[in-house]
Amino acid sequence: MGNTIMYTNKHRLFNDPDATKLSFQLDQNAEEKLFCLSRYVDGFDLKEFTCYLLLSGCGWTDRVMLQQDSYTDETVSYRWVVSALATSTGKPVVFQPVFQKDTVVLHLDKDVFTINTSVDTDGDIEIFYPDYISGLNEKADKSELDQYYTKTALDRKFDEIEETLQNVKNAGCLPNLLLNPNGAIWQRGTYFDLTLNSEQWQYCDDRWRYKLSGPSGAAAVVSKDSSGATKINIIGGGTVTRQQVLEEAVTGTLSQKVNGSDVVQTSFSGTVVEQTFTSNALIYWVKLETGEFATPFSPRPFGEELALCQRYYEKSYNYAVPAGSNTSEGVVFEAKSALNSGTQVSMGTQFSSARYAVSKRKSPTLTLYSKIGTKDKISKSGEKDVSANIVANGETGFYVQTTDTIYTHENLYFHFVADAEIYQ
Repeated sequence: MGNTIMYTNKHRLFNDPDATKLSFQLDQNAEEKLFCLSRYVDGFDLKEFTCYLLLSGCGWTDRVMLQQDSYTDETVSYRWVVSALATSTGKPVVFQPVFQKDTVVLHLDKDVFTINTSVDTDGDIEIFYPDYISGLNEKADKSELDQYYTKTALDRKFDEIEETLQNVKNAGCLPNLLLNPNGAIWQRGTYFDLTLNSEQWQYCDDRWRYKLSGPSGAAAVVSKDSSGATKINIIGGGTVTRQQVLEEAVTGTLSQKVNGSDVVQTSFSGTVVEQTFTSNALIYWVKLETGEFATPFSPRPFGEELALCQRYYEKSYNYAVPAGSNTSEGVVFEAKSALNSGTQVSMGTQFSSARYAVSKRKSPTLTLYSKIGTKDKISKSGEKDVSANIVANGETGFYVQTTDTIYTHENLYFHFVADAEIYQ
């Protein structure tokens, strides 16, 4: 996992009218406190984390590491041996619970903690979350609090997070830099058997390429699930690698929802988004965006997503019709003469052209199909297959020339597939 800070809700709740004050009285003399809280928070096991209390008074700050006391399947407890706190009478001690494991920091919401034991008071010091200060009957506003509260480095980091999140909220969802992120577009078909240990990438759902590695007998199928997700079925100990290759490097945040679990967020930098699977999987969506935080996933309209994918792959067939089918719907048609009867006159070899619906990222690999589905052929009147050469092929269109003689009563028609995907 990359460098990530995670937390629940907000760092400070100055404007929350429903905020509940978390406070307890602390004996100024040495006294042992026991904190008991839920062991699992937002999917994290707090038993694996180090617990700190960040304390701040008038002109001073301190960080206290708590000793883990005991745990059950549901709860975990920490002990804090409290030394005397030097603070001016009537001034608050601001209290912040933080959990840390490697590069992950959890800042818990204020109503997570409960106090498991109570003690007699002796010169009480009230301890509050930062949205309250001692001696006030009502919740303090930020300007009042800042008179007493000395910010730590972690505070400043949380302030940066809050500012960034607010900017994101103001801007709405950031654009997804991946195409077909939720497996909505399947121009090539909706069911694919992957070739074991092939050096060639195999594209299935648009813009996503796959390889299957493993021992003899391993097999995998990529298909469109009834839920709309991309489904991967693996048997025989195979490993499926799924990638989307970007045209330019991106640094930002990658989030994804797989197998119905919680959204997983990681940092990202590079040109290849890769997922690896060793067991069956349902991939609901993947999102890549700039910035440090994941914003909500929002799918693009189908027509817009299809047009974006056609920059890399386009076919003349109807969307749900696979290449090589016997159909006249969608053919490129070239009428060579209005003379459909009488004496047939040879016109020699003839040309036919087509424009792509969307400009390609480069001159694509072009494959021709006759009306009845014969590869590398085109059709003339009577559904007869004839040979043709691709004379020119660019990012916006192409034209072909027949090698057979065409007569005045004959027309030309054919299908095509233009593939400009990234295979390296």
